[in-house]
Amino acid sequence: MEKDDGKPAFPVTSDQFGHYSGMSLRDYFAAKAMQGMLANHNYEVWSWDQTCEACYKVADTMLKVRQNGFE
Repeated sequence: MEKDDGKPAFPVTSDQFGHYSGMSLRDYFAAKAMQGMLANHNYEVWSWDQTCEACYKVADTMLKVRQNGFE
């Protein structure tokens, strides 16, 4: 099963098949999480792989909450 990417973050164009180009919402959320993590002076305690994995975990959780709603 394919991971839900949240569809396009900034949909610009689509072809006749409904495909969009550009960044997915999952990638956008992960990039925002990374921006915050790297702004923290303690980010060096993690490897780059660990940092990226953590950012995508944040993004996946954000998509899940977005889909299921939140209180």
